[in-house]
Amino acid sequence: MKSILSILFLCSVAIVACQSESSEDNIPKEATTSMLEDPNIAKGKELFQSKCGACHHPIKDMTGPALKGVASRVPSKDWLYQWIKNPATLLEQKDAYAIALYEKWNKTAMTAYPTLTNEEIDLMLSYVEQYQVPSGN
Repeated sequence: MKSILSILFLCSVAIVACQSESSEDNIPKEATTSMLEDPNIAKGKELFQSKCGACHHPIKDMTGPALKGVASRVPSKDWLYQWIKNPATLLEQKDAYAIALYEKWNKTAMTAYPTLTNEEIDLMLSYVEQYQVPSGN
């Protein structure tokens, strides 16, 4: 449970702290070509790179936690949507999971993305879940 909170917190922190930085250099380049042929996965990757990639990686901790498997670590999908859109609200409500993430990731505030739709978040999560390191790496 701490891992999920940590991941969510880092994602938020990364977004806030690194929003002005180019995430293209920080996003994993290891995604397989066949995975990116799916337009939904490609859109998810694009969104991930622009919103989360400066601080998060699918399988490696960075400024924020690795995000692969995040949906299974958080209290619920609705909780995850709320965390990504407005993490401060969960912290203000003294949500135990949100507080644990915040504490684990050095009290770094995650950037809020209030304009992201649930569908866009789902696309990013699909990209993260389908992420694979190419063979030979």
